[in-house]
Amino acid sequence: GYVVQGGSTLSQQLIKNVFLTPEQTYRRKIQEMMLAIWLEYKFTKTEVLETYLSRVYFGGGAWGIEAASQTYFGKDGKDLSVSEAAVLAGLLKAPSRYNPASNPNAAGTRTAVVLSAMERAGYLDASEQYAALQMPVAIERPSSDNSANHFTDWIWNELIAAVGVPSQDIVVQTTLDRDAQMSA
Repeated sequence: GYVVQGGSTLSQQLIKNVFLTPEQTYRRKIQEMMLAIWLEYKFTKTEVLETYLSRVYFGGGAWGIEAASQTYFGKDGKDLSVSEAAVLAGLLKAPSRYNPASNPNAAGTRTAVVLSAMERAGYLDASEQYAALQMPVAIERPSSDNSANHFTDWIWNELIAAVGVPSQDIVVQTTLDRDAQMSA
């Protein structure tokens, strides 16, 4: 009798992110389910996953897996190690909370969870999982000042809650004063 979060398939999440707003109504959920059925009829699971990973937010201003790979590791996605890929996969649950640049302990714990799930699902054997857990992951430190990234992540969530996912370019004015922030 009430609305809760979660329970969406990957196809439903893609539909919500691309075509619909995040409002929590039965009408939007029904639209999401119908469009997800259409999506799964028209595209393969691999195509749905590729599209999702190209559009989802990974934190730190990175939209899509390739941008996240460049942002966090300074390399192309095709060149990621298993450990680095697990770091990025772990970000999807909560990009700000598991950001490896700002919260390496939480990111490391989440990466271990992802690697364990990969082993249970048969994508890694036990020795590969162990090797990935032991491999150091070097996070690329941004050469520019990205101190506003956490604020930007927070504003994005507030924007989505207030107006939904923008379907066109918009201007958002905030209270962030970069000069005052740098002085602080």
